[in-house]
Amino acid sequence: MDKLIEILKDEAETLSRDFKKASTLGKGTSQEIADFREHAFQNFLSRFFPNPYRIVKGKIHDSYGNDPSASIDCVLVNPVHPHLIDSHQKFQLLLADGVDWALEVKADLSIASEVTRALEQCVSVKKMRRVKGPILLPQTKPPHVIEASRQIPFFLFTQKTKANYKDTLHEIITWYEKNSVPKEEQLDAIAIQDFGVINHVKHRDFYYYSWQQPEDKKAGWFLESWGDATLVGLLLRMGMSFSCTATIQESVLGRYFKKLKIPYVDIITT
Repeated sequence: MDKLIEILKDEAETLSRDFKKASTLGKGTSQEIADFREHAFQNFLSRFFPNPYRIVKGKIHDSYGNDPSASIDCVLVNPVHPHLIDSHQKFQLLLADGVDWALEVKADLSIASEVTRALEQCVSVKKMRRVKGPILLPQTKPPHVIEASRQIPFFLFTQKTKANYKDTLHEIITWYEKNSVPKEEQLDAIAIQDFGVINHVKHRDFYYYSWQQPEDKKAGWFLESWGDATLVGLLLRMGMSFSCTATIQESVLGRYFKKLKIPYVDIITT
């Protein structure tokens, strides 16, 4: 387990170097820089979600006639997804029922416009609905859990927030309140490089920490202080999210991650 964590820490350092290199390779063009960073993060994720999974960029469609989502940097395509690729090996269509999760890369969330764009992208993904969730015995679960399983988990990865990360989170919560965005359409977690993961527990049913809290404290925003092992925390959080299909056997990484002791967790108040 220690070796796995060290490998992921090395991956984080490599990712950081790749992001810095993007600024040079992009030659000052913001779109080129963003493209290089997206590709670097896609390459990282593809090593932990190898074939027959695919990490792609694109818009997600559902079968209910909703408008497609915004284009998302990293979409995990489950092996059950139809092989709808073109001659360049790119997916022509991404279907919600074959997508496990979506992640957007934002280099700097201290910029208000980047925050707004990320939240709008998240809402567009959350409006997509799978026809059927992955829960094997849905009659045993409350309606809001079933509904959550039919939505696509959405994550943010960023290198930077405001000097006090709570100021960025306050900006996010304020935007949600101003635009009357229900919890179900809000993001699931924010990974801040070399700092930690802000986990959004929307219902107390999804509270997974071992330390006891009053029932009214089991939902909200929680900071997991992973430090330079933040990518470990992100992968762990992804593994706990609802995939598009029911699985009986846990993933290889999941067998190891379940033995991890989540670092210091703080209930965030803004």
